[in-house]
Amino acid sequence: MTPLHIIDTLGIGGAEQVLVNLLPALAKQGASPVVGVLRPPYDLQETLEARGIPVHRLAAQNKWRLSSGARKITALANETNAHVIHAHLLFPSLYTGFARSAGLSRAATCVTFHNLAYRPGANKPGPGLWLRKGLNRLATLHGMDGITAVSSAVAEHYGAVLGLKDIRVIPNPVPVVEIQKTTRPLTVENPVPRIILPGRLVHEKGHEVLVEALGQLREGGRIFDLVFAGEGPRRTALERLIAEAGLADTTRITGRMPHDQLMDEIAAADLVVIPSLFEGFGLTAAEALALGKPVIAAETGGLTDVIRDGETGLMVPPGDAGALAAAIRRLNGDPRLATRLGAAGKADVTSRFDPDHVAGQLISFYEEMLGS
Repeated sequence: MTPLHIIDTLGIGGAEQVLVNLLPALAKQGASPVVGVLRPPYDLQETLEARGIPVHRLAAQNKWRLSSGARKITALANETNAHVIHAHLLFPSLYTGFARSAGLSRAATCVTFHNLAYRPGANKPGPGLWLRKGLNRLATLHGMDGITAVSSAVAEHYGAVLGLKDIRVIPNPVPVVEIQKTTRPLTVENPVPRIILPGRLVHEKGHEVLVEALGQLREGGRIFDLVFAGEGPRRTALERLIAEAGLADTTRITGRMPHDQLMDEIAAADLVVIPSLFEGFGLTAAEALALGKPVIAAETGGLTDVIRDGETGLMVPPGDAGALAAAIRRLNGDPRLATRLGAAGKADVTSRFDPDHVAGQLISFYEEMLGS
């Protein structure tokens, strides 16, 4: 079986990292996965190819030329003898769905929804978002043989917004063994506990909530080192907010970094905080659990699939800085609880999100599509 995975770019991001984690596991189970990438950046191409996954650059031009994108994907599917075209994110799904509905391709088609794209605050409202939503609905309803989502929250979101049914939840894979083998914790002499928030510096990740929480704790005499591991458009605003909260002397923003360095940063932390306002899955939360780290996360979106509150981590209401400060104070003051949660989280992620296990679910899904 040859599944052709289509994705916008191979930049360093959540959906792109999923392919790095998933496709080698598919190959281990007898599939021959191939990747088609529409446009730069191509940061993860070398990583995929080093793991035996062929990558084809489609050199797509104007992303709104849907017929051109559909023809490029069809040509690549024919060239690679693909049995399944598997789209990730919006424009790959539009091209794939329209190729199928127009009769250009005979391969089975499916899409994975990774995010909560139409939730208020996720994207700028207006005619453009309305158009994307309408096209997404048409391409999925009339051009997809199967639909998957990375979490129950994402499945519910697309089911409600686009009127879709029969969405299969197949979680993102987390290569626990590989993460544990390759991660090299940074040598850090910490006079105070270190907290890390891994993720792009964008509004939905909730950086401001953590700054406010740590400002409250600082006023109460508790000092923490803070690491924002990522880069993004909110950097300048966050730097200003950090200074206003009196945290500039204990906060570091790493900027953009390769995935292995991110894992090293997480391994050096005492506590991982994911205060997202909304989240499709929460891959960095799962990766932190894989490293045995105690995690505090907002009780929202796909994070509720990843973390079991009080068993594998602590959850707080999204946007509630006071509740987040209380949870940080609780874990910092109870090392036994932090250790217990970290160990339980590692075991849970290993059992539920192992790449071989997730790949098996996906192959069964492909076989159902091809059989029908």
